[in-house]
Amino acid sequence: MGRLISIAVLTVVASLAAAACDENPSTTGPSTTGSLFGSEWVLVELGGQPIGGAAMNTSPTLVLDADATRAAGFAGCNRFTTSYTLGAAELRFGNIAATRMFCADTMTLEDRYLAALGGTRSFRVTGGRLDLLGDTGVTARFERR
Repeated sequence: MGRLISIAVLTVVASLAAAACDENPSTTGPSTTGSLFGSEWVLVELGGQPIGGAAMNTSPTLVLDADATRAAGFAGCNRFTTSYTLGAAELRFGNIAATRMFCADTMTLEDRYLAALGGTRSFRVTGGRLDLLGDTGVTARFERR
């Protein structure tokens, strides 16, 4: 009988632990800020268009640092850094500083990506995906690396 109770208790504890680890499938705003941090986000879509092609040696990325309220990443040719503010239902990036290399094949993408960051007003995390939202909807979509 004692063994059966131990098995039942372990089953309940395992179920609770699994439920606590499940990520809400679609979340927006500060209740999900933990899901923004601790990951490198890889850009997969910009302005509704998939990212890729032979010109892309490395996909653009975004990493948010919770402690320093800084964001950084790779924009397609150059590395960048910026501050950010996270409010009740908003995410906004500050002035962006970037290295100044020229890459003929990726400069248009880089300019569009940095402009999308500058136009971000809020975000949505759905599973392993991050959407940055601007005034007209999703401006950039990322997948967790």
